[in-house]
Amino acid sequence: MIDSPNQQATGRRIGWIWLLALAGLGGSLLFRLVFLGDARFAGDEAWLYTMARNTAEFDMFPFYGTHVTGSAVNVPGGTYHLLMAVPLLFTDSPMGPMVLTVVLGVLGLALGWRVFHREYGTMAALAVLALALFNPFSVLFGDRHWNPNILIPLGFLWIFLVIRAFRGEGRRTWMWLTALLVVAPQIHLSCTHLTLLTVAAVAVTRPARLPWRHVLVGFFIGFLTYGPYLVWDGLADFKNTRALLTHVAGSAASPWEAARAVYYQVLYGAGDYTYVIAKGNWFPMTEWGFYGGKGWSLMKDFLGLPGPSGYLWAGFLVVAVALSAGGHLALLGDQAVRLARMGRQAALKDPLATLCLLNLPLLAGTLLLARKAFYPHYSIVLFPLALVPAAWLISRLSGRALRWVLVPVVLGIAVTHGVLTSRVYQRDEAPVSYSVQREAAAVIMKDARGARVAVGFRVPRTRIGGYPMRVLASEYLGGRIHESSKSRIRYTIVPPHHAMADRAVKVWEVGSMWLVKTIR
Repeated sequence: MIDSPNQQATGRRIGWIWLLALAGLGGSLLFRLVFLGDARFAGDEAWLYTMARNTAEFDMFPFYGTHVTGSAVNVPGGTYHLLMAVPLLFTDSPMGPMVLTVVLGVLGLALGWRVFHREYGTMAALAVLALALFNPFSVLFGDRHWNPNILIPLGFLWIFLVIRAFRGEGRRTWMWLTALLVVAPQIHLSCTHLTLLTVAAVAVTRPARLPWRHVLVGFFIGFLTYGPYLVWDGLADFKNTRALLTHVAGSAASPWEAARAVYYQVLYGAGDYTYVIAKGNWFPMTEWGFYGGKGWSLMKDFLGLPGPSGYLWAGFLVVAVALSAGGHLALLGDQAVRLARMGRQAALKDPLATLCLLNLPLLAGTLLLARKAFYPHYSIVLFPLALVPAAWLISRLSGRALRWVLVPVVLGIAVTHGVLTSRVYQRDEAPVSYSVQREAAAVIMKDARGARVAVGFRVPRTRIGGYPMRVLASEYLGGRIHESSKSRIRYTIVPPHHAMADRAVKVWEVGSMWLVKTIR
């Protein structure tokens, strides 16, 4: 049978579409790998590297996960450490887990492309992929060895499974979805929100036949991964579990934190840089405090205003925010009306829109009840869901003229994200990066010759100490740095041409920074 000319043209068009998607994914992977050496390597990353290294060398078994922010409590279960230990079976370099994190992030985008292509069509899928490829939330929360940085691919896997489960596709989809929901909190406790969303969606869609046997098998599979933790914590009278429950019930943050969490569902899809510019990743902030203070001048400096390129970047960011916000308003209103009229049929027809509608009140309500301070990484697992409104809106654009306008706009946003995200790396991440600290640690070991030394930082916008250097020296470089704050010999990382260099005994270039040696 010979294909008709129309069929042949359609086949060629589909081939080019997939090539475009693959080119975008490849470009995003290359971008992330190029800047990976500039990714931040601070206390958390150093501790996580030590845990993964010890696990890979069979010196320990990770019964528990990372610390819960603001406490000495640990996340139950060591799945994250086990995953990050895999590349360290083949290399001692801290770059191993970082490369794995990057690869998982790009694979998540690939899975997202497949989901959006099926649900909302070719144009919407390509546009949303372009919005996500160099998006600061996608890239900066998908590079270093830090447990929130694998939440985005986990979120893409969740929406892929939840759609198939609700539509009854796949023999064991409910089993894998349930297992994922049970295991995911071992990566980060915020993943419990996915379970709440899934249960709420089940209540709305009311599946005619829920395969309870598969659900129970999935729960059992997931629960088995908690076995070592339960034995370990049980022998300690469940000290960590009791402390975790106390910590969850002991917060009293402002109710405005719930509004911020909802606000970030718009900012994720738009790729906003406010949080990165204002505070970095270390503590909460208030956007209104940012713009009410020095925020506008910081943003102007970051964008390069009043130069012409600065206005260009600012314009595309405004369009991105408008696209994300407009998509949210349109989708939520439309899906609410459809659910009121059609009930579960509307939910099953567009399960992603239903999840978006359920997400915002659940997210706000959870934070209001928990009274937790909000960090953007607390809900970064919802980044894939935050892209849905833009895809939904683009899929409803009709007319070739509108679509031809859309192409340069989306490409402009992608280029803007690429330029500005690289600027974040060069300006704010590189001074405290793995490559800088690795070089500094090697220099200090060689120059100090075993003497006790003090190590410090005089780099703006950084809040790290010498711990990563000690880890790099002992775990990776095979040496040791003896630190003592009382030592007369001090090594300090500073920006180039810093005033400390004028009274230094020695000065070395370490990446984009200088390492100066002074004697007090």
